[in-house]
Amino acid sequence: MKNDAFQNLPSEKRDLILNASLDEFALYGFEKASTNRIVRNTGISKGSLFQYFGSKKELYFAVLEHTARSLVEALKKKLTGLPSDIMERLKKILETVLDSYREKPLVALLLWSVMEKTDRESLVELVNRIHWQAQMDFIGLLYGADTSNLRYGIDETVEFIRWVLEGLRQETLKELSSGDTLESDLESFTKPFLEKSERAIKFLSKCVYK
Repeated sequence: MKNDAFQNLPSEKRDLILNASLDEFALYGFEKASTNRIVRNTGISKGSLFQYFGSKKELYFAVLEHTARSLVEALKKKLTGLPSDIMERLKKILETVLDSYREKPLVALLLWSVMEKTDRESLVELVNRIHWQAQMDFIGLLYGADTSNLRYGIDETVEFIRWVLEGLRQETLKELSSGDTLESDLESFTKPFLEKSERAIKFLSKCVYK
């Protein structure tokens, strides 16, 4: 967990440490990532790195938390003037998310590798700390859509959409993790996910509208 010593650093130095760590974890994964390379690339001492974060695991979680929150905030700025129709709004959100992954492939790589390579105990902790809130931030963008043509209330509709999207994400990652393309080919995730999303939106449209 980041402590006061890290928070009190100049913002430029905090960003340098977090970005260098992001690159390291994205390229090598948690197990093979080297704190020696991180300190070499940032110009800080190893003692200072562990003073700031306590352990390699806490550094990893701090990077993931920073990355997820930065991505959410950047997307919120892009996602203005959303369509009033809830399915069109969902499609716009998904397309914007995937476009952001294409703009920052190391961010995408880091977030994908979490689900593929993190041990179960750490993954549960990570989901509790980061993933759920990030997911709810995105799902929250569906609120404000026109509800006049919905079969059920907005809460029930949004919850149903969330279930479908989570199943879609897990299915796509499961398929990709059986091959060797997840780390090397950005389109290996975005293209099938978008295709599945379009089918899911057609299915959802039949279920959520009156």
